[in-house]
Amino acid sequence: MGWVNWYMQYPATPNEADMSGDDRSAILNSDFTPTPWGLRVKGLIERVAAIGVAPDDPPDVRIRKGTLSLTAISITILATLWVLMYLA
Repeated sequence: MGWVNWYMQYPATPNEADMSGDDRSAILNSDFTPTPWGLRVKGLIERVAAIGVAPDDPPDVRIRKGTLSLTAISITILATLWVLMYLA
């Protein structure tokens, strides 16, 4: 997860981000293999992207429909979270 820390926090030297720590990713192991939770998330994203996609759709249409499904669900979730935080 060192490169993610460097990308997100911009330390003075990149080597600072490569130091081992207690922070672990829930999605990837230290050797970048997916964790069981990461595999579940991947499966969920694939199922959501398949909403509304017909088996006989051409590949470019399948990509467009999958992207539209993921975008719509993401916007719905983020808007709901924003409203809940605003009301809190």
